[in-house]
Amino acid sequence: MNTERIILDPKDPTHAISAVSGKEDSAHSFVQNVHISGNNEMNDYIAYEGTSIPLHTHDKGYELFYVQEGEMTAVLGGYQAKVKSGDMLLIPPAMPHGFTYGKETVWWEVMNGMFMWDGIWSLDRIFENCPEKYEDKAFRDQFERRKGQVSYPQFPMKAVTKTEAENLPGFSGKGRFYKTYSFPGIQCRLRYPKWEMAGRKEIWEFELDEQIAVSFTHYVSHELIAVTQGSVKVEVQGRDPMTAKKGQIINIPNFTAHKLTSLESGTTLQDFNVQFPLMLLLDELVFTKKQDPQNVDKAFLKERFDKYQCPYTEITGIFVP
Repeated sequence: MNTERIILDPKDPTHAISAVSGKEDSAHSFVQNVHISGNNEMNDYIAYEGTSIPLHTHDKGYELFYVQEGEMTAVLGGYQAKVKSGDMLLIPPAMPHGFTYGKETVWWEVMNGMFMWDGIWSLDRIFENCPEKYEDKAFRDQFERRKGQVSYPQFPMKAVTKTEAENLPGFSGKGRFYKTYSFPGIQCRLRYPKWEMAGRKEIWEFELDEQIAVSFTHYVSHELIAVTQGSVKVEVQGRDPMTAKKGQIINIPNFTAHKLTSLESGTTLQDFNVQFPLMLLLDELVFTKKQDPQNVDKAFLKERFDKYQCPYTEITGIFVP
């Protein structure tokens, strides 16, 4: 039986795989890279009031930030705006970005193709074995450029255009989504479509009424879902039932059948790893219901789920086999 931790609590340091901390900030790694592509490496980052991360770029990989608590001034792609709790930012390769924190801020960071913690661990080994190199700024800059991780253009963040958060490139805030779909008991909100995630996956927010349940078959990729409101009963093949509460992460291993049931009305989930084309599936479902509602039956839904390789096997009020 898989013994990987299913529910991760960022406030519990024993759940972290590794951690770094300093006078201005701290970070904990909770989910390691998945597959050679480095998909869904997940950390939480705590920045104390007054902390600033200088403007920088990454040569490869995508960063996705979800601001759980606090607020900050973000600079992305030459624009500056305040970002608050509940907002999300997508940073693709080569986009200049930097942050200044007005008060203590906690965000979740989901990285894809960056192998950030591999680089941090490499620096730790350098510090242990060659501390003089670790303190050598020229060496550190060369090391980070060679790893393709980060480069600093030495451009002042103040020399950018101020704007509203919704005008920031890669911004998705409360009430601001690419598409929204409404079904009995479920609100499905697309935060980032596949083409904004290098064709790899979609990022969704789901809001569920009480006792709405979704069952999953053996999904080829692992599930990474944050509970940002309410609570969820989590049933996983071979495990006793568990409860995931607000502020916790649901981490389902590959090829593991599971079921999620909302325990409160308004329970909200951020799904960071929808690898099948859910947007296309919902578009076809909505279109067919308008044009030929009598045709939307169990057989139709089963056929469409198979067509789009959807791992759902049951959804309360929508699809029951």
